[in-house]
Amino acid sequence: DFRMDLSLALLYGVVCLAYLLALESRRLSDYLIWGVCVGMCCLVRATAPVYLMIAFFPLVMGQILNSGFKVAVREIWKLVAGALLALSICLWFYIINLEHLHYYYFVWNTDANVKLPWAHALKHFDMVQRQLSWSFWILIGGLLSVGFFGQFKVEKRWALLQLPYSSRLAWMALAPLVLLIGRRMGLNPFVSMPTAFLLHLWIVGMIVASHDLTFWKLNRVAVTLVFFCAVAFSLGRGYIKHVLTTDGLMEAHKQVIAVIVNDAKAHSRDAVHYGAAQLVDIDPSALEAVLRFDMPAVKHYGLAMSLDGVQLMPSRLFNRPAQVNWNGIPYAENPKLGTESQQRANWLAEQAQLKIDYLLVPKPATAAQIELLSDDVVIHRYALSILSALTERFNGGWRRLPDTFHGRNGREYELWTTVAH
Repeated sequence: DFRMDLSLALLYGVVCLAYLLALESRRLSDYLIWGVCVGMCCLVRATAPVYLMIAFFPLVMGQILNSGFKVAVREIWKLVAGALLALSICLWFYIINLEHLHYYYFVWNTDANVKLPWAHALKHFDMVQRQLSWSFWILIGGLLSVGFFGQFKVEKRWALLQLPYSSRLAWMALAPLVLLIGRRMGLNPFVSMPTAFLLHLWIVGMIVASHDLTFWKLNRVAVTLVFFCAVAFSLGRGYIKHVLTTDGLMEAHKQVIAVIVNDAKAHSRDAVHYGAAQLVDIDPSALEAVLRFDMPAVKHYGLAMSLDGVQLMPSRLFNRPAQVNWNGIPYAENPKLGTESQQRANWLAEQAQLKIDYLLVPKPATAAQIELLSDDVVIHRYALSILSALTERFNGGWRRLPDTFHGRNGREYELWTTVAH
């Protein structure tokens, strides 16, 4: 997901810059380049058309309405040519995958359909702020300092706010944020990256445009030093964070895998299914990724993996982040069997005992925290009910392993195994 969101952020920015260039030159060739960029952007992320429609519809309408009739006709023709080229590049993908895309975004996708309270939806501003890195602020501060010592012209900078390119770029930067907040979507930290990327360009552009080109040429040594410091800081911080610093969650994942393998070998199990009763901190998909990419000793047999002679297979039983996944759990409309959520929690516990050899579960305080703070994932809304249903079955047929595994914010987990299958 991050790779696709990063591609969307970069190509969304390219599309916006291509449009501004076409608007400046008025050449058909530049509108066609814009169309190519739109088509490529729509292929890297299926949500791109929504972002682009929100961003460009008011700009295109303003462009047409503010032109005379003859100019408007020429502009419409060029825009249509660019749009048709974009459709020729990407429309096939949406036609082929229409049914799946409808299910993914309109039925399954929790983030797209969650409808957060407005107070929570406004936290998307905080997500954007996180994307504006310290390296960026070093760059901004450095350029401002160069401009200040070079007789920075404040009145000219504010005059730039009235220029068409500046206001349009600002809107294109804010359009994804308007969509996320207006639709009250889930707080995915990556989907606001297009806004952060264009805000970088807009702020740097405002500063650079505050002086003519001659000024920046005369101060090119200082400007080069500013860029060097920003890049060096970014590289150094990344090296410290990703190479010199140990990620506690990575170690927790490896610890879970090691405990499973050692216990399986001690009890002569050569193939086991592992699962987790939650989708936060440590979950089967993350464990599978650690096995596949971060443990060189793991042997791969297609999708299957083994470590020290034990074949490890993930269980997706509790992988139910969306309402449609939760609704797929059977229950009977019989009050004697308990509420709907209790019946579904009991069904998950029964299936876990039948199909999972090692199950990671939250401790009671952790389950309460998950239910309170992570309710955007549907199965987390029933974390305590699921833990209660599992605990009833742990008294017979399960064995608790002695280790405790630590997640973020003080969350703790236990590992249970079936006595025999």
